[in-house]
Amino acid sequence: MQIAVVLIGLNLDTEQLIESSVEYSALVSACVIMTLAIGLVMGRLIHDSRKYNLLVSSGTAICGGTAIASLSPTIGARPEQTGVVLTLVFCLNAIALFIFPSIGGWLEMSQVQFGVWCAISIHDTSSVIAGAALFGDDSAQIAIILKLVRTLWLIPLLLFAGLVENRQNSRIGVPWFVIFFVSAAVLGTALSIPDVLKSSSNWLSQALLVIALYSIGTEITRANFLNFRGAVVFHGALLWVLIATGSLFLIMKTV
Repeated sequence: MQIAVVLIGLNLDTEQLIESSVEYSALVSACVIMTLAIGLVMGRLIHDSRKYNLLVSSGTAICGGTAIASLSPTIGARPEQTGVVLTLVFCLNAIALFIFPSIGGWLEMSQVQFGVWCAISIHDTSSVIAGAALFGDDSAQIAIILKLVRTLWLIPLLLFAGLVENRQNSRIGVPWFVIFFVSAAVLGTALSIPDVLKSSSNWLSQALLVIALYSIGTEITRANFLNFRGAVVFHGALLWVLIATGSLFLIMKTV
């Protein structure tokens, strides 16, 4: 998945990258903070366990499986807890891939609006790109840029979690693929890359995304389904519905 993201950067214009990041980063950041705050409060209200609460809220707010897998060792989550939340997130990603393009078409959303919505509302990067690409190439480009802005919130999250858990020496998982993505966009703009190479990299990135989505599907096991708890499912599903509908309303009004 990370290689696919970097390859997409070769086909982006640096000016577009900067403009989109500056124009919509405040909206993305506000949604991340709001989702995290609402998720943590909701988890307390429905008496979800502390570690499940942190994993569900962080995964929904920032970057799905990446946030969950990175946060789990920091807060000392058990493997079965991590597996359950990952499975829930992957299932919600699959639902988004089916329903988001239809909703976007029904509401007659623009390419930019749909791309922003996917970047804010879908959990994992691969699913964001795949969902946005079903709506259009322009939508996919804006979605990947803003999803990476959202992913950067993983760094302060892990730093804060490490301090709270008294694990100051915890290893912070820096999303290096974001830096490589920006570097690829700069190179793609500065250098005269042949069209055949750009089209080949675009094809390869799409193929890698398909493989990434398939690999995610193989992680959904029967054992994880059997370990589902009502509070966790309710928490994750309701939080996702709230951020998806709330951000959709906001985007339709402002973007």
